Amino acid sequence: MSVDSCFEVSERNRAMYIDAKIVAKLPEDIRTSAKERAAAIVNGYIGRDADALSILAYAAERGRFDEFAQKLEKHLHTNMGFIDPGVRRLAEIAVVGLSERFLLQCYKELGINPRR
Repeated sequence: MSVDSCFEVSERNRAMYIDAKIVAKLPEDIRTSAKERAAAIVNGYIGRDADALSILAYAAERGRFDEFAQKLEKHLHTNMGFIDPGVRRLAEIAVVGLSERFLLQCYKELGINPRR
């Protein structure tokens, strides 16, 4: 299994979504750096990229992009970065369950009630 097969959203669609739903909602002066940052974050969340895209889009819409970009970066570095992308959706694994709760907490802080 290749790592690319673990993404939930194709590379082309990730790029289009970042442009349309995240970067377009940010102030002009930070769009270029935010686009690069969002792409790096989402690409790090292999297997949970749809959640990372969604959280960043809601955060950008609410003027909280930097805050949630930092949260996602920190969680990736401290908890999720060492989990094999192929198992990132298996909540039965303790550290994956921790990541699931983290992502749900992000949605909650943004006022979103995700349907699972």
